[in-house]
Amino acid sequence: MSWQSELGEEIVFKSPSSRKAGGPGSGLLDKVKSTASSMADKYNPMGTGQSGTFTAKWRADKRSFERKIGQFDAPHAKGTIVQDLGPKSSLWPLTCYFDGMYHHRDARNFMKALFDERELWEVKHPVHGTLLLQLISAEEDSSPTEYGNYTIINMQWIEPATDEVVVSPEETLFSTLTKIMNVADGCMNALAQLRTDLFSAISFALGMFNKISGFLGKTLKELAATKAQVLDAFETARASFEGAKNVFDYDDPDTTDMSVALINMSRAPLDASTEYGERQTAYESYANELFTAAPKGTTQDDRNASIALEFGATLALMAEAQIAVTTQYKTRPEVVMAIDRTTAFFNSVVRRLEAVQELYKDLTIDRQYFSQTQTYHDLIRLYTLVFQYLILQFYNLKIEKKIILRKDRNPLEIAITEYQPNPDEIDYYYSLLLESNDLHGNEIILCPAGKQLRIYV
Repeated sequence: MSWQSELGEEIVFKSPSSRKAGGPGSGLLDKVKSTASSMADKYNPMGTGQSGTFTAKWRADKRSFERKIGQFDAPHAKGTIVQDLGPKSSLWPLTCYFDGMYHHRDARNFMKALFDERELWEVKHPVHGTLLLQLISAEEDSSPTEYGNYTIINMQWIEPATDEVVVSPEETLFSTLTKIMNVADGCMNALAQLRTDLFSAISFALGMFNKISGFLGKTLKELAATKAQVLDAFETARASFEGAKNVFDYDDPDTTDMSVALINMSRAPLDASTEYGERQTAYESYANELFTAAPKGTTQDDRNASIALEFGATLALMAEAQIAVTTQYKTRPEVVMAIDRTTAFFNSVVRRLEAVQELYKDLTIDRQYFSQTQTYHDLIRLYTLVFQYLILQFYNLKIEKKIILRKDRNPLEIAITEYQPNPDEIDYYYSLLLESNDLHGNEIILCPAGKQLRIYV
């Protein structure tokens, strides 16, 4: 394989209406219309312009992007404080060429579709593959006396932030776990703000790291007191933390090994369960304990403690995101509960970090502390993925229906009546009815009148 063999010969534009009509679940009528329109384009030399898919020649183009840069000019401070807030969307200037006997009519139909259609176009690029782009502007270049055998269309496109490129919960889960590690990298880099030229400042940072370790130890006991594999992973990480902590001083102020160990300590207890409430409650307790240790002053020592505190709080936010996407949800109400609790947890942690930052607002710029400058952008993107995953899970799960029995009924008969299973599925739905309603004893044979049962449809 080489770059030559990977290139396409043409560029293809599929309009928004064509994308929707040809997408999953499109009806027979849409397909008939699409086929008829394609045949009309093929056999009518005038063209119809209604198929929504346009093929043209392509030679070369450039793409570009800019970064979002926050610039702060504080009073009494020399220079400008610069904050990198991530990239803007990529810009795609595209030029295509319609050739052939009726190229001017093909170009006219394409321009009309560009003018009329709204939302995202699907572009099959000869080099970059399938793209979802939003049109900004288009310009038709017709010059029959100079190049009468083709028409040029110059366009400006932008690649917007969109969820449409994610096609499955599995892909969203993978993206979320990857983004968690990106947050971890930013979290570690944020520790570069620590002041390491003062003995007291180093001591305050170490003191907060020790508290984080202790609080994580309590979290482990709540979740994995009998899970040998989880305990081993946690103890291995804690041993690494103790070793890295012992060499953190003036001569070796590198926090990398120590922060990696704490990240591993924070993630180990998550493997103890796949249940949401138990794990979320444990990490909520960890966060609450952590903020009881928040510094109340604004000295350089307190600033170091605040930076370490933010590191520990970010560990909690990373854990919450992982809990949300690794829970085995059974019903839609469980997903709704997870969305509510995840939202509340994120807002609570961020609000308390902002309260710590507020202490520094009246100090000179060189002594201020800016909470989450390194990690906040990645955290927002992480939680966007989390909620996207939860919404996908919501629509993949069954609805819970509750019924109240008017007379005594046999559970097997209820399972067959309510679920209407195939013969080979009867045992499964019978067991589902028993387990989801915690039926036992005589209720396995006969459920009494007045009993409320949950049915998943």
